[in-house]
Amino acid sequence: MAMVNVASCFFRNGRQAECEAWHLRIIADNPENPMGWSRHATYIAMGASDDDPEPLLRALDISATAVGKARTWRAWLRWVLADRCRIAADAKRFDIVEAAMVEILDDWPCKCEIDVPFFEWD
Repeated sequence: MAMVNVASCFFRNGRQAECEAWHLRIIADNPENPMGWSRHATYIAMGASDDDPEPLLRALDISATAVGKARTWRAWLRWVLADRCRIAADAKRFDIVEAAMVEILDDWPCKCEIDVPFFEWD
């Protein structure tokens, strides 16, 4: 997760190219890790605007990859699905939000998952 923090520092300082490069490096170093994909999807979604919703569509595709990886790993699934919900809500794809929320609730009894504290805030 330290590499994610480096990417975040670049983002906060307006250095988007370096931020994206770090996200891609995280994915390249461990392509099966769902969190790398999910963090990258979240970053891509931040580039969307009312005039250009394309980044949200791209982020949804990347997020779908993250969800698939999380299902395979049996780790981080609820976290990745929560990120997917936020991206889908911004894209006004409430069918995806609903499906992700149902999966989160179905997975809730799984003790192999780390609980996500911000669910209560959402």
